[in-house]
Amino acid sequence: MKTAISVTNLRVRYDTARKRSLLNLLTKRGEKIRQIEALQGVSFEIPKGEIVGIIGSNGSGKSTLLRTLAGLIAPNSGQVNLHGQAVSLLSLGTGFISDLSGHDNIILSGLSMGFSKKEIMEKYDSIVEFSELGEAIERPVKTYSSGMYSKLAFSIAVTLRTDILLVDEVLSVGDAHFREKSRNAMLEIINDNRRTVVIVSHNLAEIKNLCSRVIWLEKGKINEIGHTDVVLDKYHLHLAKDPGLLTYLEPPAVTVRTADGKIHLEWKPVENAEDYRVYRKEMVAGSQWSPIADRYAGHAYDDVPPSAEIAYLYTIRARATNKVGNVWSQPGVAGKGQLQKN
Repeated sequence: MKTAISVTNLRVRYDTARKRSLLNLLTKRGEKIRQIEALQGVSFEIPKGEIVGIIGSNGSGKSTLLRTLAGLIAPNSGQVNLHGQAVSLLSLGTGFISDLSGHDNIILSGLSMGFSKKEIMEKYDSIVEFSELGEAIERPVKTYSSGMYSKLAFSIAVTLRTDILLVDEVLSVGDAHFREKSRNAMLEIINDNRRTVVIVSHNLAEIKNLCSRVIWLEKGKINEIGHTDVVLDKYHLHLAKDPGLLTYLEPPAVTVRTADGKIHLEWKPVENAEDYRVYRKEMVAGSQWSPIADRYAGHAYDDVPPSAEIAYLYTIRARATNKVGNVWSQPGVAGKGQLQKN
């Protein structure tokens, strides 16, 4: 099998300035510089057509590795060899010029990926249609929300397809409808064995579902590399020993049924979750989600809503605590419930 990516003894260092005290500012003393070893002797190979996940705690070097593979960061030493293949990076906050319109950024992004303007314009309508941005495509991207920005980036990446696609934490883009469409597009790319995909994500369920192998980085070094299930099992044990490293929780999937004059909710326990928040809203235009139970430790909840005349939607978020505060899951897919009318 042909090799798509070869990485040999890769090292990347950053120079960072220490914070200065008020006294240093007043006396105009120079800032002290310290070096961070973002990547320390990383080596691996990825065959053409393989889907590889990269996991690790915050600051482990995942995004640095992806940006180095994309050619955005020059290594201090070591080598990256893409074997003559075209590469694109799908990452929120990377690659767009904020003062230019979405239209212009599509063209510039395509040119940077090695496509001719003719090839880009042949795909232009498909990119705009997939992004669902409509007339906003003519506005400067600095006016976009983060969701609009990532929709455009994702649409370019999945429509103008390079040999190698690098994905950095943008698998859950937009609303539920767009996320499903994005997931289907990603699955189509993954099933095309001509393309190689490297995915950085804290969403371990996505990594498990999409990737055949996983690279686990910690403190700039490869801690483990191998089959997805094997590496993820070891990583879960690692998180269980130190919950302060948690950065992601699975959204709880809730089932809803009516029984004994109550609306009964059930959901599967979310790994590493400490407790849950239960939300309810009326199925009426303009209604808002309201929490009806917080820091709830169970996995079933009985609700008696105010009215039997109205249907309600329910969703759950999981919560845990890491070293800097709360980690919340995204809301799970909502379930519908309504009391039986007398």
